[in-house]
Amino acid sequence: MYAIIKVSRMEVFDNRTLRLTPEQVKARTGCTHVINGYFFNGKFQPLGWTVIDGKIISRDAYQDWGISAGSDGKPRMLTDRGGSFLSGVPLLKNGAKLKRNLTPDVARPAERTAVGWMPDGRVLIWCDKMILTREQQQDKLLALGCVDGLMLDGGGSTQGVFPASKVVSSRKVPTMLCFWAETEETKEDSKVETKKKVCLDAGHSASNKVNKSPDGTYFEHEFALDMAKRIKAHLERNGVEVVETRPDGGDVSLGERCRISNAAKPDLFVSLHSNATGTLSTGSDGWGNARGWECYVYGLSGARYKAAKTILASVEGVAPAIRSTPILAKPGLYVLAHTSAPAVLIEHGFHTSREDVAYLKDSAYREKLAAAEARGILENLGVAWKEVSELDAAVDKLAAAGIIDSPDRWKKLDFTENSVRLLIIKMAATLK
Repeated sequence: MYAIIKVSRMEVFDNRTLRLTPEQVKARTGCTHVINGYFFNGKFQPLGWTVIDGKIISRDAYQDWGISAGSDGKPRMLTDRGGSFLSGVPLLKNGAKLKRNLTPDVARPAERTAVGWMPDGRVLIWCDKMILTREQQQDKLLALGCVDGLMLDGGGSTQGVFPASKVVSSRKVPTMLCFWAETEETKEDSKVETKKKVCLDAGHSASNKVNKSPDGTYFEHEFALDMAKRIKAHLERNGVEVVETRPDGGDVSLGERCRISNAAKPDLFVSLHSNATGTLSTGSDGWGNARGWECYVYGLSGARYKAAKTILASVEGVAPAIRSTPILAKPGLYVLAHTSAPAVLIEHGFHTSREDVAYLKDSAYREKLAAAEARGILENLGVAWKEVSELDAAVDKLAAAGIIDSPDRWKKLDFTENSVRLLIIKMAATLK
């Protein structure tokens, strides 16, 4: 959403102690528009230059440009750190795109909050869940007629309330920008890109000890749950909401799985499994020759079939074997027949195949396959894939190994001398 308004007054709201929502800030101050402020650290302290009622709350020699309210209370983008000032990432100046070296966390595609200035003095306030890079945000502001522009915090901090619309977030932020508009000049666009949603169904339950490899080293329920978690991480990283039917690995009936999905109203239902050959097709030791990835749908048409084909195209080249007819109609499968969303059921290989089981048990292969399937799901939903930065990948690896806590803070380069000391000690302990 965005609004183009003639501003009569602007203030930086100190939310460090109160920790209010934008709705509460709007009600408390009487402003017409409120949005989140700039980045902050793990101690809930704002970063960059922040001045509230003439008092410097935080300072940063690097961040020189920001939004400032002069003696008339009207906002300007300048370096004057007056009575109410909040720095940000400069986007535009005099109609030209500005470039600054940004950390990966700031530069990555994300939800965005920004402020722009029009040639006639009106202010554009942008607060949207649309995933944008810095360059795309600059293009948006230019297209709307801005000559100057400033980016604030984004991602999960993106939040704001306008007279006719709002963008919500569960995250609290330490500063907010409040604007008072001359209502007769207000122009608001409340169109916000709807967040896509996927239901991931990890097949079977922990009590199922039957669906396993003949040697007992692989269980389908464990594999399905692990794949659901891996795919979920990729989808959520790319801004897709994920609902799980079996999030804790417990026992969930087929009917309950369908109820969960139908109540959530996802854009796509994906059930995760591994296959098995019948007893007549296996040898005396239980192993068979059938192997390969395949996908089941209720019928070979419509959105479900399109989703299956898109996921298949992404998996090709990653899965070591794909069935000769990789997409099959299976209208008798319960979850395909009783879910209202387009539904696909993926069989990742045969746990009665020695060759497939060797892959299905391998963590590195699971990650490659999960990433490929997540890419296919995102493409089907029309959501762009975001690459994992080298820093984020390293932090995730250390977090998975239990070496660091609070990975989000490390990704923001928000660490103390003591946290670095503990990291060095833990890393040294892993060396032989």
